[in-house]
Amino acid sequence: MSYTYLNASELGPRFQGAKPGSDEFNSAMSELMTAYTECGIEVHSTGFSSALGRTISIQTAPDVESATRCQVMIGQAGIVQNLVSGPYTSLEDMIAMQI
Repeated sequence: MSYTYLNASELGPRFQGAKPGSDEFNSAMSELMTAYTECGIEVHSTGFSSALGRTISIQTAPDVESATRCQVMIGQAGIVQNLVSGPYTSLEDMIAMQI
């Protein structure tokens, strides 16, 4: 069963100071996309929350294990840091649970 989750993270050391378009930046992006592909991750939305000071991303994986594997891969690679993740529940589902 697929697993949809929300990540909140900071840019890892590989991205800090790397200018978009530079070899360093492109290498880190390539590794990120490879991890997503290998783990079967579908990214629905990603953006920066200035209120939280974190990058927020909603993603779906084939299962919890695939999501965890990807998170470990990109964390160990220095692509993200201070990653917090958990299941995503839509507003509709939250309302339905309260009825």
